[in-house]
Amino acid sequence: PGQLPCSHSNLSTTMNIYAKERERRFDGCHESARCFNVRYVRHSQPKFRALAVFRDFPWRKVLPYSIAQTAGAFVAAALVYRNYLPAFKQVDPQLEKTAGVFTTFPAFPALPQAGFLDQVIGTALLLLLILAITDEFNSPPGANLSPVMIGLVVVAIGMSYGGMHGYPINPARDFGPRLFTVLAGFRNNGLTDGTGSWWVPVVAPLLGGLVGAAVYDFGIRRFLCAS
Repeated sequence: PGQLPCSHSNLSTTMNIYAKERERRFDGCHESARCFNVRYVRHSQPKFRALAVFRDFPWRKVLPYSIAQTAGAFVAAALVYRNYLPAFKQVDPQLEKTAGVFTTFPAFPALPQAGFLDQVIGTALLLLLILAITDEFNSPPGANLSPVMIGLVVVAIGMSYGGMHGYPINPARDFGPRLFTVLAGFRNNGLTDGTGSWWVPVVAPLLGGLVGAAVYDFGIRRFLCAS
């Protein structure tokens, strides 16, 4: 009683994967390419951008998807806040210290580069492993096992790369709830409190997603295709 719930929404990952088979040429190798889209509760803006760069995901859909995902995360934060409003009023009536229930903050505020590197690596691993799991050239698991494996990847990244900046690995998962904390009146929101910590979980995952996809495509996938 009197304690707020610990919120790690990325651990509860629900995914829907669909595949569309079509014939195309890839680096001179004839393949039946799988156009896939992985969606999870907080969705992955880094993934859509990486797919737009390295796969066939249409660029025209990137911005609408990003806006929709951020809006969804905002609404989810509002629902959580309303549900636990009595707890907030008891534990933090002035809303001075509990914004971390919804969004992430650096473990070392004086070293933003530490959290930045942490999130670049974490998101790079996420994209690299998602592409590896869903690549038809890499003996992928069955469609019913892929969501489970990707969910375990998310959990593992959270356990190993969640200490420096709270494990966002997705701008929508962080920025949508952060916007809600601003409008709800949370003082330690990282956006208007003068700390400037909001940009790390926005910029770092976008960069990390591109890095992970590039490493997989140029360092692994082209050899799988050649073989």
